[in-house]
Amino acid sequence: MLSPRKKQGKSYNAGAILVIFSLLINVIWIYSSAHMHLEATTHFSDKDPPLQLRRSTVTTPLSVHNEVKLSRLETTPLSVHNEVKLSRLEASIWSTRKLPIYDETKRTQLQKEIQGGLEEEERKRLKLLCGKLLYSSIEKGAIQMEPDHSTFVATGDIPFMWTRDSTVQIALLYNRPKSVLTNFRAILEGTLRKNAFYIVQDPYANAYTAEYKHPLTGWEEIKDRVIGRGGWVATRNYELDSGAYFLNQLWDYYAMDFRAAKRLYQDNTIVDAVKALVDMWTIEQNHDTQSQYRYFELPNEGKGSPTSYTGMTWTGFRPSDDPCIYHYLVPANIHAAAGLERVLELNQDIWKDPDLQTTTEKLLEGIVQGIRNHGIVDVKQDDGSYMSVYAYEVDGMGNSVSNYDDANVPSLLSIPLLGWSGYDHAVYENTRKHVLSPANRVYFKGKTVTGIGSDHTNDKHVWPMAMVIQALTTEDSNEILQKIRELLKVAECMDAMHESVHMNSGCKRRSRDWFEWANALFVVLVEAVLDDTCDATGQDLVRSQLITEEKDVRFYSNKYKNNPWSGHNYQGIQAFVKHNDNKQMRGTRIGRQRSGTG
Repeated sequence: MLSPRKKQGKSYNAGAILVIFSLLINVIWIYSSAHMHLEATTHFSDKDPPLQLRRSTVTTPLSVHNEVKLSRLETTPLSVHNEVKLSRLEASIWSTRKLPIYDETKRTQLQKEIQGGLEEEERKRLKLLCGKLLYSSIEKGAIQMEPDHSTFVATGDIPFMWTRDSTVQIALLYNRPKSVLTNFRAILEGTLRKNAFYIVQDPYANAYTAEYKHPLTGWEEIKDRVIGRGGWVATRNYELDSGAYFLNQLWDYYAMDFRAAKRLYQDNTIVDAVKALVDMWTIEQNHDTQSQYRYFELPNEGKGSPTSYTGMTWTGFRPSDDPCIYHYLVPANIHAAAGLERVLELNQDIWKDPDLQTTTEKLLEGIVQGIRNHGIVDVKQDDGSYMSVYAYEVDGMGNSVSNYDDANVPSLLSIPLLGWSGYDHAVYENTRKHVLSPANRVYFKGKTVTGIGSDHTNDKHVWPMAMVIQALTTEDSNEILQKIRELLKVAECMDAMHESVHMNSGCKRRSRDWFEWANALFVVLVEAVLDDTCDATGQDLVRSQLITEEKDVRFYSNKYKNNPWSGHNYQGIQAFVKHNDNKQMRGTRIGRQRSGTG
C-alpha cells in the first residue's frame, strides 16, 4: 500500500504532464496559424506573379506580425537584408498587357471611357488588326525553332535576332490561355535559351545571326569585320538596354510560371549570361579606364566621347542603334536598374550565389545613385523659370542631352513602363511634358500623326511605337483615343505598324514595311485598353487563310454534308511554327529578305 507522500507525488507528476501537453498543443496551434497565414499570403494563381519569401542573410528571428509584410517593388528599399519580407515585383507590361494603373477602380473606369469613346467600326477594326498582328511573327516565319530547343526570332524584314526586339515579340505569348501556353511554351523557353547563348558568346553585341559565320570567311569584306561581325554576331553596337530586356524577361517568365522558370534557370548558360551582364556592366561603370570595348565608328579611337565616373554604366549606342553623344544613357540605366532588382530576387530564390548577390547589389546601388545625382537636370522654360527633368544622356562632367528623347524604348517617355521602383514621379511628369513638346527636337506635329521620331529615320517621321508609349503613359482617355485613331491611320496601307511614317502623308511615306517590334507594341496597347485578348480573333484569321475555296468538295465521302468552310476543320497558328531542322533559313520569308542593320 502506497504511503500518502507517494500518492501526492504521483498526483503532481500527472498534473505536470497535463500542463506540458497543453503548452505543446498551444505551440503547435500558433505555429500552424502562422504557417497557414504565410501560405495564404503566398498563394499562387495563374494571374498573379509569384511571391517569394525573402530570407535574411543575417540571423533574424521570424515574427509573422512584425517582420513579414507584403510590399510592391515601388516601396522596396535597396537594402532589405535585415528583414524577412514578401516582395512582389511587377512583370513587364509587354507580358501582362495591363494598363499600369494599380488602382483597379481607376483602371476599369479609364477602360470604360476609352471603349465608350470608340465607334463600333473602330472597335472592330482594332480587334481585327490586333488579332492579325498578335501572331504575325509566327505566321510570317520570323520565329523558328532550332534542333537544340532554342528559338530564333528575327525582327522582321532584317533576318537578324535583336535581343531587345525578340524579347518584346515573344512577350506577346506570355500569360495567354492555358491551351495557347501549352503549345507555345517551347517558343518561350527557347527564346530565353537562345538569347542567353548569344549573350555568352558576346555580351557586347546587340544582334545575332541564325547561322554561325566564320570571322574570316563568313564576312568577307573588311567593312564588316572591322565592326565586330563574325561568329554569331551580326551587329556589335553595344547597347545597354539589350541586356536589360533579357534580365527583365527572365523575371516575366518566373512571374508567369515560377516552377517552370526554376527548372529552366538551372541551365548553366542562363546563369552564365546573367553573370556576364553583371560583370560587363560593372566594368563599364569605369569605361574610360577599364573597358576593352571599342567600336570603329565611335570617336576617340573607338572609345566614345570622354566620361567621368557617375555610378551609372556606360553604353556605346542608343536603342535606335545610333551612337550616343554622351554615354550614360539615362533611360537605359533605369531599365538596367529594374533588371538588377529582379536578378537579386531570382538569385535569392533560385541560384543562391553570394558573390552574384554582392556584385549585383553594389552595381545596382551605383547605378541608382548615378541616376539620382547626375541623371536629373534643370531646363529653362518659355517663361524663364526652370524645371527638373530626366536627361536623355549625360557624361558625368556636366554635359547632357536634354532637348531630345528617342522613339525607341527605353526612352524618357517610357520610364514608368521600365519596371524600376525608384524613379521620381514628379520629375517624370515634368519630363513627359518636356519631350512631348517642341523642346524635343524630334517631336513632330502633323496633319495625320503627331509624336516622337528619331535620328535613325528621316526628318518629320513619327514612330508608331512612340505613339503607343504615349498612350500607355497617360490616364487621359482623350489622349489615348487620339493615339489609337492615329495608329489606325498608320495601318491603312499594309495592316501593320511600321518603323516610322511621315507626319502629314502617313503610311504612304514610311520606313520598314515589316517591323515586328512595333506590331507587338500595338497588340499590347489594344489588349490593355480593351481589357480583352485577341487570341480568338487571331486564330480565326489564321484559319481563314486555310479554308478551301472549292465550292464542290469531292474528296472523302462527306456523307454528313459537313461544311468545308468551317475554320475549325483546320489547324490554327501552331501549324505555322517553323522547325529549322537543318539550321538553314531557306524557304522562309526571312530567308528571302535582304540583310542589313537595324
